Parts: sequence; C-alpha cells; structure tokens
Amino acid sequence: MKRIIFSLLLGILLTAIIAVPVIAGYYADLTVTEANGNAYTQVGLQESVDIDYLADNGYISSTGLDTRVNSAGTAIPHLMVDDRILFVMDLAAYETNNLQFTTDNVALSDYYVVTGDGGYVTVADTANLELGNDFEVEFDGYVDTSNTDPAVVDSATSKKSTQVSSHDVSLPSTIEGGNLLLMVFGAYAASVDIATPSGWTQLDHHYATSFAGAVYYRVATGAEGSTETVTTDENAYSAHQVLEIADYYGVPEISSVTDDTGAHPNSASLSISWGAAGETLWLSVFAGRDGTSNSISSAPSNYGDDLLKGSGAGYAFSGSATRLYEAASENPGAFTMSSTLDKVFSWTIGIRGSVPLAEKEESFSIYTDDGDIHGMLVGGSTLAISTTQSSGEYVVNVWADTSNFGIDIDALTEDSTALGGVSAADNVNDWILTPIYWSYYTHTTSSTLRIDYDPDSIISGTTLPNEDDPGTYDGTITWGSNPGGVTVSLGGLISDEQLFPAGSGADFPEPQDIAGPSGQPGMTSDVGTLTTNPLYPVVSMISDTTSLPVGIVWVMGATFILALLFVWMIGDQQMMHQMFIGLAGGGWVAFCWHLGIYPFWVIFIYAVLAIAIVIGERSPTIS
Repeated sequence: MKRIIFSLLLGILLTAIIAVPVIAGYYADLTVTEANGNAYTQVGLQESVDIDYLADNGYISSTGLDTRVNSAGTAIPHLMVDDRILFVMDLAAYETNNLQFTTDNVALSDYYVVTGDGGYVTVADTANLELGNDFEVEFDGYVDTSNTDPAVVDSATSKKSTQVSSHDVSLPSTIEGGNLLLMVFGAYAASVDIATPSGWTQLDHHYATSFAGAVYYRVATGAEGSTETVTTDENAYSAHQVLEIADYYGVPEISSVTDDTGAHPNSASLSISWGAAGETLWLSVFAGRDGTSNSISSAPSNYGDDLLKGSGAGYAFSGSATRLYEAASENPGAFTMSSTLDKVFSWTIGIRGSVPLAEKEESFSIYTDDGDIHGMLVGGSTLAISTTQSSGEYVVNVWADTSNFGIDIDALTEDSTALGGVSAADNVNDWILTPIYWSYYTHTTSSTLRIDYDPDSIISGTTLPNEDDPGTYDGTITWGSNPGGVTVSLGGLISDEQLFPAGSGADFPEPQDIAGPSGQPGMTSDVGTLTTNPLYPVVSMISDTTSLPVGIVWVMGATFILALLFVWMIGDQQMMHQMFIGLAGGGWVAFCWHLGIYPFWVIFIYAVLAIAIVIGERSPTIS
C-alpha cells in the first residue's frame, strides 16, 4: 500500500510540475491610437485574432469567458469571436491608450453583444416576430442620446470654366472625421459622362445630350485634402459643390431624377425608409446647363441655405437647398431661377438624424434623437412615445399590452399612450439591431419569449445565437470597422510567471505544447494542436464539463497513465520487469513530448524517478 501511495504522490507531483506553467494566466498588451484628431464616446473597436486557436490550445477556456479587456485595471465590455476581439471604450483625439487582454479570470456568465463601429445585427422577418399589439422589446446596454439634428456644417463650391477631363472639386476647409460629405457634380460637353471618384459612392447619375449630372457621398476620415479629383470621359466644363453634414445616421436616400428642359429645378417626391422617426435633413439639389448667366432667385418654399456656382454664360451650374423636417416623405417644390435652365437634373435627398436601436422599418422603432429615447409604432396610424435621458447604460423596454403603448427605463414607465386600435404593421422587412454594447436583447410577442441574445460562448462567424431556442431566430452580424485614423494592435502573450516568445501584432506565437505556452525550453518544433487526435472529442467534452483548459486535461490524462506505470513498477519485485516497465514509461513520456503534451525536461524527471525506484527496490532496508 505504501508503494501505491508513493507512486500516486509521484504522479501528482509530476502533474503539478508540468501543469503549473499551464495553469498560469496570460496577458497581452492592447494598444489603441487615434491619429486624426477625432474624439469618440463609447466606440466599438476590434482587432483580428485567431480566437479558436487560443481556445483549442489552452490559452483560454473553451468558451473564452475567462477573458477580459481591461482599461486602467477595470474590465470594459468585450466580445470574443472566432477571428477577432471586440471591445468598447472612450477615445480622445490624438490619444494612445494602453489596455490589456487577460486570461484565467473568473468566468463571466455571458458576453456583451458588440458589433463594432457601424456594425449591426439583422434578424430575418418571420411571422412569430411580428409585434401586433401585444409585445415587449427589451435590451440592457449603453444608449447614446447625445446626437443632435443633422445639419450642413460647411460647404465648398467650385467650377471649371475651361474644358478639361480632370476636374478639381473643392472640399470644405475643415472636415471632421465621421461627417458625411455629399457632392453634386454637373458637366457640359458634346457627349460627356462622369466617372465616380475614388472613395466615393454614387447615389445617382444621369446624362443626356451634352450634359451629365451625378450625386456622390462618402464618410469623411478627417484626413482629406483641399480638393477631390473627378474625371470626365472627354474635356468638359463643370460646376460642383460639396456639403459637409454632421450628426447624421446611415446612408442618404435619394429620389428618382427629374430631367427637365427649359425649366426651373424641381426635384421629385421622396419617401424615406425610416419614416417619421425623428428629424430628417431634406435636400433639393440640381445640376444644370444654361445659355445665359443665371442665379437663384429663391429656394423651394421652407428651404434655405441655397448655394449656386456657375462657370459662365452657356456653361454648367449646380445648386442645393436644405430643410430640417420630421416627415415620412417630402416633395420640395421648385427653385426659382433668374431664368430657366436649358437642361437641368434635380434630386431630393433625405439624410437621417435619429439613431435606431431596434427597428423594423415601416412597423416599429426604438431610436434616439436630440436627447430623447423614442418608441414608434406604425400601423395605419403612427404612435410615438419618448423619454428624456442622458447617455448611459439602461434597461430599455418598449411594450404594448393590447391597450397601451409604452416605454420603460430601468423598470419604470416613462411614457405611454392608448393604442386606439393601432397594431404594428405586418410586413416583410427584417429587424435591425444596432447596439453599441448590450448585455442582452429579448423579443417577446403574445407573452411568448422568442429571442434572447446574451451569448455565453465564442461567436462563430457572423451568427448571433438565440439562447432561448438555438438555431431559431438567430441573428446575423454585420461587423463594423474601426473609425478612420484609429489603429488597434495586440502584442504577444505574456505568462503571469514568465515571458513567452514574442509575436508581432496579433500573431500569437506558436505554442510549444498543446497545454499552452509553458515557456519551457527544449520543446519539439513539430507540434500539432491535437484537434485531429481521435481522443480530442473526449478531451474537449471533459474540458467543457469541468471548465479546465484543454491542455490541462491532456496533461492530466497523460500523467494518469504515467502514474499507473509507476504503480506497476513499484508493485513488481522483478528487476527485469521493472526495467521493461521503466523503458515503456520512458517511451510514453517521449511520445507525449513528440505530441506536444509534455516539455522535453519531463523525460529527465521521469528517468531520475524510475532509476530511483529500481535502485530503491534493490537496496537493503536497515531495521
């Protein structure tokens, strides 16, 4: 019995010697730098990392819930995805922030839902998610109510009064990153056409005999120069203007073109997809050709901020006017010019100011606008509720109980109104969710919970699993991107006890054993992750059940077999048998080293212990 106990103690000791470097936690320096002079409040950022690799090799638990992203020692919201880490933080202009990614923490119960700057979640339309007049849409997360009404904050006009194919379009003098730039461009030549400038997106483009017009937009980086080059397929006169718009959301929507001859600019009616969800910046814009000098006498009724640039008699003109107005559609009416234009193309453009949080277009919306959190229900009539709140983390619940439509903040009803027969429109539009970060999102209809998004494992691909009923009503994530001028870099992993060979950026160094980077010398250079080993499913199941890292399970299993060999060796009194068992054990240790389970130095520890047992059994006992 003493021999058995002795051998088991040897096995436990050997396991501890091998496993202690593995059990130790790890951290990596996470650096965030803003270089364009833009400040951000609670912005979603991300860095590419092979998270599956870290989990498979024991750096982190199989769920990754033992990880944190820390800023000044305090955990900030984060999400682990198979190919990236996402997190949310405040970021000042021209600032470098030193954060840490850490492992081996007390496991979280679940992750935050973080999609990155500009990211969102799409939930496919289905009958059971239709709200009707009995529902609750609730989330717990950060709500930014600081947005104000969209507005033109700067503009620039320019022209080419000689015929050229490369046109220098003046840009506003001070452009802030994240603002929207809108370009109206007109060109006049015999059969001219316009090429979309690099980095811009075409909203519409139209051409007819001797004239072409187009509207483009882009999101500013803050690093633009003083001009943008636009090319035409032949030498042409041109007139152009660029508007810089702040406090907008999403992308502009544009009407069909109005193509007039011998007329005043008169753009068509436009119905916007977000309906009357907050103030919309409406623009009536045009590009035209005239045979005489011309000017704007007046903008359309209720419109102002008119701009005009002409390049001389017989050449090109462009103009615009704006109106801030809360409506689901708009028909601006006509400009009045000093004389009619020979040819003119006109468009109506809508730019959203409100920020949606959870929305099904033309049916339901939770959104923020100018310091308020709003709820909107559309179904025959439109119902609106709101509450004034500062930016912060709230539990927001917008509900209907067949009688009333209301909004609760942190379980307190802030506003409600009678439904009066209104029921959310049943349409084919998908749900769009736009969290900065949410700890959960739930969707209940007819007193039945349909969706519960609060991920408790590493996200795979772009699927946000429905924890209430996995595989049903799963969300699809469209990942955002880091803002222009913001860089994120993740350094190599460092053990709590010792430095593991450094990698560059987010390229984690190859582990020298599957238990994680022990940092021990002498490991084989031909090491696999053992994920293809026939025993891996069993090891992974044990890891998931016990929350032990996969590497620890491999070490414990291998050392258990080694301990049995020690028991056999001590229990057998035949020296020759003991030698054969010792050689078998040595072969087992060498095999485990080859697989990457043991570091090389375990062979020496085993050899010393095996020789000591053989010699000890042959030595006389002094009584």
